[in-house]
Amino acid sequence: MFIFSNWFKQRKQLAERDFAVETLNTITSIGISSTEGTLMLENQNDGWLVNSSFIANSKAVDALFRVLSRLTAESPVPLSVNDSLIDHALRHGLQLAIGLANKEGRRISLYSTKTYNLGNIGVVKGSGTAYKLSLPQFKGDIASLFRVDELYWKSNQIVLPLAHEISSVEVEIPNDIAKSFRIDVSDDTISLY
Repeated sequence: MFIFSNWFKQRKQLAERDFAVETLNTITSIGISSTEGTLMLENQNDGWLVNSSFIANSKAVDALFRVLSRLTAESPVPLSVNDSLIDHALRHGLQLAIGLANKEGRRISLYSTKTYNLGNIGVVKGSGTAYKLSLPQFKGDIASLFRVDELYWKSNQIVLPLAHEISSVEVEIPNDIAKSFRIDVSDDTISLY
């Protein structure tokens, strides 16, 4: 019985320290909530949907995953400040809700503090311990890497239709209307106007 209970205790401690996500494919959704607002990313077959309104920029999603996959718990915070830091992280920190396929989702609170020069701390939901966090090659506030503004997630590229779907192209030059033109495509004929 001792070995069995010790195994469960050890497994629980490992889960409390597990901040990193291993693969992007297992994530079904990511909710980000901060004092600046909230944002929901949902994994769709053709990309990530932002707040149920548009497909996210793939570079932004890749950057988010690089952060999520490299978060590392260095050590527990000192016991003397553990409870107060957990309270601050839950009340004032950035909240992440990560939905995972075939697993229970993960809820993480991130908070930056100057207490004992700890810097970035994190708390997994249900844990009684806050951990000092690190991200390789990064020295700033980790929570600042999780953006809730929709403009950040929008692609700055115009989505163009496939070539066989285009029937005409119109180019208007307001400053010199004589240089404006239109191209029509029908069957095997291309006409310039």
